[in-house]
Amino acid sequence: MKSTGKLRNSANGACLSCHADHEQLQNWSSGAHQSHNVRCIDCHKAHAAETTLATRRQQNEACSSCHRKQEAEGRLPYHHPVREAKMSCADCHDPHGGTAANNLRASNLNDLCFQCHAEYQGPFTFQHAPVVESCTKCHTSHGSMQRSLLAVSQPTLCLQCHAGHHNGSGIPLLNGCTSCHSSIHGTDIPSATGGSVFMDK
Repeated sequence: MKSTGKLRNSANGACLSCHADHEQLQNWSSGAHQSHNVRCIDCHKAHAAETTLATRRQQNEACSSCHRKQEAEGRLPYHHPVREAKMSCADCHDPHGGTAANNLRASNLNDLCFQCHAEYQGPFTFQHAPVVESCTKCHTSHGSMQRSLLAVSQPTLCLQCHAGHHNGSGIPLLNGCTSCHSSIHGTDIPSATGGSVFMDK
């Protein structure tokens, strides 16, 4: 008796016998869906006259039927506009495979984010190290309870790496750090003491 995995692969084989040369499928064999035995017919109807994934909303519903955690994150107060169908999951992830982690449509996460958020890319004379390392050092990808998809609120987020300012009583200031440090992603403007504290005002 054939294993479930082999049955699923044989189902894809029937589709790939005609569609293997399709440009969208060039990375299928290295993608996450293939390695998890996802079948073409889990998302597509084999003999439908029209595609069942013609709109962003239809595409997002297909993805969320399996990716429940990400769908739930997208319902948090601050999120990429996937739920509103102004974006689709496929804007960031290639459902048909890819060479990057999580089928990202870029070689790494930062390059993907900078496709839309180019103003934060630099290069800057003074780089904020977390920005260079990974956007997810400070931000979540799908949704958050915090503005700008921050992983946690300010100043808690910043105090994970920085000692922070204190008033005369030794109590940390509780306002948002970016009220003063407005160029937190990077800047070309030095501070009076050299280097930069990412304040352009």
